[in-house]
Amino acid sequence: MMYRPVIMFIFIFFSVHLQGGVYAQDATSEGDPYTEEDSSFKDEIFLNDYIMMPETLLQRIQAHKKDFVLYDLREPYLYAQGHVRGARQCTWHDGNFKRKSRDFALDKDIIVISRNGGNGIRAVKFLLNRDFTRIYSIEGGMENWLYSKYLEY
Repeated sequence: MMYRPVIMFIFIFFSVHLQGGVYAQDATSEGDPYTEEDSSFKDEIFLNDYIMMPETLLQRIQAHKKDFVLYDLREPYLYAQGHVRGARQCTWHDGNFKRKSRDFALDKDIIVISRNGGNGIRAVKFLLNRDFTRIYSIEGGMENWLYSKYLEY
């Protein structure tokens, strides 16, 4: 009776490790969806360095810092309905941002804000591929901007 828990432990230990070996062997087969690297996960980790919380931008605005340029990537009609104080309208969807990026200053942080953060991440990836390093996207975009006192119309 005393040996029963020990035997169960050994059985479970070996069955888990043997299954692990089978999965590892199967992982080398082509076309297995579980073996493909999840690049979106790697991108997510990598891009965390380029995400800025709205509160951080607010602090920079309140301190009247001049070491950044803020681009609002939304359509003109959304920009006109309210944008973060000092933001320049530079639409993502029509390629305006990509065209204008040739003239972006390298001595200032480039901060982008979109509707919900998606185009902001695309803009960060775009600029990182063009050797910009001081680029940030506002987490959650305008949907996450809770500071109406700091909006312009």
